Amino acid sequence: MYQAVQKMDVRVQKEVTEAAAASKDLQDTHSTIAVNFNIIPDKAGWVFQNIGMAYKERVIDPVTRRS
Repeated sequence: MYQAVQKMDVRVQKEVTEAAAASKDLQDTHSTIAVNFNIIPDKAGWVFQNIGMAYKERVIDPVTRRS
């Protein structure tokens, strides 16, 4: 069985997304949402085993799209 070291970035990263919605009185609103996130170094192994290298796409992106 072949094993390799996978490097995971534990530095603070930023995810920015644009959002548009209508207010209660039908005015258009536009927002820019920025989320700063990072992997806690001690938990990087757990993140890799349980979520994988695509943790940003599986965890961060859905949260910012829902906001």
